[in-house]
Amino acid sequence: MSRIPIETNWLISLNREAKLLFLTRLAHGITIAGRNSYVPGSDELENPTQLRKINEIQHRVLGCLLQLMQDEAYENIYHSIANCVLNESEPELHALMFYTWQESKGQL
Repeated sequence: MSRIPIETNWLISLNREAKLLFLTRLAHGITIAGRNSYVPGSDELENPTQLRKINEIQHRVLGCLLQLMQDEAYENIYHSIANCVLNESEPELHALMFYTWQESKGQL
């Protein structure tokens, strides 16, 4: 069973300040997950495809954060965020995103 509806409802239930904090922590965590794509000790990329996917997820999360800060966020954006972060089909990236979501959630 997918956890996306549960996580979406959890996110929707947060007050505005908690949403801002969660999304900011999530965005920060996603940048850390992106480091998984680097070749250690160099400027080279080991997994550019994964980094591109992470960048697209980051774009969505930051877009949601911006909408929330401008009081323009609607409930459907939270489903979109949970879906793009938690519904990744590639196993390694799925694990990274799930961990990032859980860590960000746990820091509230």
